[in-house]
Amino acid sequence: MFEIQSSKLALDKSQSSDVKKFAQHMVDDHSKAGDGLKQAVKQANDKVEVPAKLDNAHQKMLTRLQGLSGKKFDQAYWRMQRNGHDKTIALFQSYGDGGKDGPVRTFAQKTLPTLKQHREMISTMMHSS
Repeated sequence: MFEIQSSKLALDKSQSSDVKKFAQHMVDDHSKAGDGLKQAVKQANDKVEVPAKLDNAHQKMLTRLQGLSGKKFDQAYWRMQRNGHDKTIALFQSYGDGGKDGPVRTFAQKTLPTLKQHREMISTMMHSS
């Protein structure tokens, strides 16, 4: 959710075409992944719920981004995307390797390469800006 909401904010606030292009990619890919996760959780029937709103830490990060503009916004956005993708990759890797067999594990394994691709895109953009 954070990737989607922060990227929608980037589409509005950033003046960088690179940031906007990446942000649209994040909105598209993470919206699709969120739908896939909800479907996998439903199929798993494990009585686990996908959160409907950001947790406090991510809400604070989003609020911080809302207060920034220009280059400071872009730099904070890239940093938050990098950190978020690092954590997500570690989670998906761990669950994909050792999680309970079923649709959620399959989803994690299937989604991991896309997350790694996003992380590589972030690294490239951070080094070029």
